[in-house]
Amino acid sequence: MAAILAAGCSHMGDQAINAKGLADLKGQQIVRTGNRALGFTVLRPNFNPLQPYLNMTVQDEMITGFGVVDPAAAMSARLGASLAASQGSRVLPQTITVASTEVAAIADAARASARFALDVRTFSWLITYLPLAWNSYGLAYTASARLIDTESKTVVAKGYCNLGFNKTVNPPTYEGMMANSAARLKRELQISGEECANIFSAQMGIGPLGKMVQADSVPMQRQAPAATVATPPVYTQPVAAIVRAAPAPQQTYVEVQQQPAVAMVAAPNQATEYDALMAQVRARHNNLNPDSPYFNSDTHEWLMARQAEHEKKGLAPSAALRRAVENMEKD
Repeated sequence: MAAILAAGCSHMGDQAINAKGLADLKGQQIVRTGNRALGFTVLRPNFNPLQPYLNMTVQDEMITGFGVVDPAAAMSARLGASLAASQGSRVLPQTITVASTEVAAIADAARASARFALDVRTFSWLITYLPLAWNSYGLAYTASARLIDTESKTVVAKGYCNLGFNKTVNPPTYEGMMANSAARLKRELQISGEECANIFSAQMGIGPLGKMVQADSVPMQRQAPAATVATPPVYTQPVAAIVRAAPAPQQTYVEVQQQPAVAMVAAPNQATEYDALMAQVRARHNNLNPDSPYFNSDTHEWLMARQAEHEKKGLAPSAALRRAVENMEKD
């Protein structure tokens, strides 16, 4: 596991651009690169002990049917505009899609267009029920940004952003998240995109960014919701109803990935808390490319952050969290 984590951290973290990088960037062309939108994961609990958790990837329905937009493009535009203003660089209008996360592959794809590539991509986006409020849902979002010299095939600046589902203010029900053509989900994604862009700007030393316009022009602050304990509702809604009705797009698909059956009890306890954590771990893994270096290290980091939050609140040590972390470290 230690070797996997070491490999996974190879381009995570942050790196501010240095004096040489700034000098090389002056007046140069920049082309934006990124990946095709990943499948959007919706994780809902199923409390029938005879059936497994439902981990659903509904990319075409979310993106084509509801018009949900990956915030990576808006983040890239803001970062690029800041570089153009501060360094006199010219950001090309096109964006090059590169499936690989490898620096060399991105540099090769972009070198014919520009000296520098600004690679911004989403690694994970999902909505999931909250461990202590099973009828409430939050957005979890992870992204990275790198400024790459296409001639030397090196990273001159980079940033990493991981926003957990506990960032959602007054978390709604699933129905509330998806009402009005997923208006709340779109708003949460815009907020996450603005937060991550600001994080990238500070980490990479790019400078101040212009504001990203909210869909409803109403500012919204992030805060951790108050911990609540709710009795899990019995979920009887058919699978087909999990994806809300929308105009049928072309090439719509719904892929259901079944996990081993988990027996659930009426009220949360250490066992069900662990099961819920593991279901969310599986969701994060399914939403990350297994070839990505973020695959295991991101999940381990996420679990460690949950443990730290638990202890920060002065709560008794969570056996479920300890067990989850220990299982990850045994892999």
